[in-house]
Amino acid sequence: MINYYGRLIKNLSSILYPLNRLLCKNTKFIWSKECQKSFELVKQKLQSEEFLANFDPKLPLVLATDASAYGVGAVLSHVYSNGEERVIQYAPQTLSETQRKYSQIDKEAYAIIFGIKKFHQYFYGNTFTLYVDHKPLVQILSPQKGLPVYSAMRMQHYALYLQGFNYQIKYRNTKDHGNSDCLSRLPINESKFDHDVINVFQIETIETLPITEKDLAFYTDRDPDLKKIIGNLQTGINIAEKDRFHITQNEFSLQQGILMRGHRAVIPKQLRTRILQELYEGHLGVVKMKGLARGFCWWPGIDREIENLAKTCKNCNLERNNPAIVEKHIWKPCAQPFERIHADFAERFMGKYFFILVDSFTKYPFVYIMKDIRAKSTINVCREIFAAFGLPKLFVSDNGPTFTSYQFKQFLSQNGTILKVIAPYHPATNGQAERFIQTLKKSLLKLQCNNSNLDQNLQKLLLQYRTMPHTTTNEHHQC
Repeated sequence: MINYYGRLIKNLSSILYPLNRLLCKNTKFIWSKECQKSFELVKQKLQSEEFLANFDPKLPLVLATDASAYGVGAVLSHVYSNGEERVIQYAPQTLSETQRKYSQIDKEAYAIIFGIKKFHQYFYGNTFTLYVDHKPLVQILSPQKGLPVYSAMRMQHYALYLQGFNYQIKYRNTKDHGNSDCLSRLPINESKFDHDVINVFQIETIETLPITEKDLAFYTDRDPDLKKIIGNLQTGINIAEKDRFHITQNEFSLQQGILMRGHRAVIPKQLRTRILQELYEGHLGVVKMKGLARGFCWWPGIDREIENLAKTCKNCNLERNNPAIVEKHIWKPCAQPFERIHADFAERFMGKYFFILVDSFTKYPFVYIMKDIRAKSTINVCREIFAAFGLPKLFVSDNGPTFTSYQFKQFLSQNGTILKVIAPYHPATNGQAERFIQTLKKSLLKLQCNNSNLDQNLQKLLLQYRTMPHTTTNEHHQC
């Protein structure tokens, strides 16, 4: 770390002279008072005002993280126009027994998460650069690249958390990464850390509300429900879960007489109507209104009250877009068998693929258990059916890749059959096949209770179904 920040410390060579002398050849390593004094002085320099920097939102932010076998370290810094990198804050942490068993790449990724959680208040709304000395993480956690499909679950959780931040991740050689590397090798004994409380951000948030900070504190003090929670915060006496709205106690805090839940002000009952009116002043709708409210305020049932307000707003109801009335498509009755057939797949049901085909005129069902649903396999089954019962005039299916493939379309075209693909997300158009799939699944699940043979159960089901009169035609299913 001294080598990394050496150019920022005045007279460093003079300060380190007793320590550097120990590195000379043929010199006995004796830790003298001068060495101890030099060591303490350097530590003071690293923590002094002339070395550390105050946070400035206009300057670029840099977070450097690293992990060792037993600890992680993070350093938050500013980069100045002359290229100097000055520290804002250090953060080391000792790994737990479980974390020490992580692979090295997981330790390095955890160091990133630790650093961002520790300094999260600096990163909200800001862009920052993340430096690591573990090259694979640059590819895995890059915001410009997708997470590899086969990533471990822990890495997926880390990547999901990082999506909430605007950052660039870059690789830096370990030789040039001494600041965070030092912290990871000399972590503190305590493995837990507390988040810093940033009061300024919370008060600035309150001031953006349509109600003043004084009004909020005044009515909070007169709200009996909120006073119970405040009393709990001040005295530490536990209260019933219902009295704190079934919210964990550590989510609440008290700032200048105002009860906060996280960064949001808890609104007393007397002010909730005014808050709702101000939030809905722009008539932007439920979704935007909820998003705005979640950034500033909270009270039990706020989402429900926002929805009710939007539903009862006369102006919004008058201007709301009415969905166009679309005439329902009703299939014309068929005059003969195989004039129109409906097809679909029941995929991965009971570990199998079922190909279902229903004749629209007779309601006669065909069911085949298939190893896959590729176009070639489906064509072979259709050939068998068409050879026994004739060629259909119209073949109705969904937008599945099997039916929309060039190979399947060409097969139907060569046999003079027209393919009719239903509209996306409207399975009711192919209702005859969809309805039989429901019947098939329910019946097979009931028959499988005795662990009997699936093929036998399927044939038994088809025999009974085909011999029963259909509720629409009152005729037996004969094709």
